[in-house]
Amino acid sequence: MQNKKPLSEFTVDIDPVADGVAGGEYLPQGTNLESLLNSDAAPSDITGEVEVLTYERKGTSVSLSIHSHSDEQQTILLPLLYYRNYVLTSEESSESCEMQVGDNNRTELVIPPHFEGTVQVYYSVPMVWRVASLVSFATFVALMLSF
Repeated sequence: MQNKKPLSEFTVDIDPVADGVAGGEYLPQGTNLESLLNSDAAPSDITGEVEVLTYERKGTSVSLSIHSHSDEQQTILLPLLYYRNYVLTSEESSESCEMQVGDNNRTELVIPPHFEGTVQVYYSVPMVWRVASLVSFATFVALMLSF
């Protein structure tokens, strides 16, 4: 069997290990991979009114201390792709931040006026995945005991 049209040559400028996104298999639809690879590795203040005091990232978890000097709601774009099941928690403030999809499917934090505090964003594994893992493990144990 042969293709009617010959396959064109192509090159991939992505190092799957170093760039951490492989060939883009798990990127949300519409994400521009080249733009992601060229973007900052730190949060970016879209409006210029929010001061990021500390920033720490461990895998898919992000923690940052921020201070908004504005009388209006502000936004910060995190260097973290937005997926369902991310959880946002904030400490040391009476008002909480919100999380939404930002530019190029990155996570965007919406900061209330005069917010000062620490914010954590982390991925929470859905309960159905945990249950499925337990069912798989129980099935494995049952199969091992049956032999």
